[in-house]
Amino acid sequence: HGAPAEGGAEAGVVFVDMPDVLVNLQSNSSRMRFLKLRVALETENTSVAQKVQALTPRIMDSFQMYLRALTIDEIKGSTGMQKLKEELMARINHAVAPERIDDLLVKEMLVQ
Repeated sequence: HGAPAEGGAEAGVVFVDMPDVLVNLQSNSSRMRFLKLRVALETENTSVAQKVQALTPRIMDSFQMYLRALTIDEIKGSTGMQKLKEELMARINHAVAPERIDDLLVKEMLVQ
């Protein structure tokens, strides 16, 4: 898990699979709500991908801190999904600065 995918490196694109994330969402009811998220990060080359890999613990910590504070209403619909992507990308780019990721691709998102 987390190894840079070498395919497409010549074209200037390398994907890094992040570990799955499973968190409790904030809820007003007694029923527990969970979010399972699986993402891949798009980087411009293997050098950036390797830095992202090395900083995965820091990235996952920032994911956990942010995602645990969310409510189910905040991640509903395409607007919620877009905001989630933007927030996670901002946290990743802060963690890997001065490098940057180009995109965050949602491979799986399950709310229950």
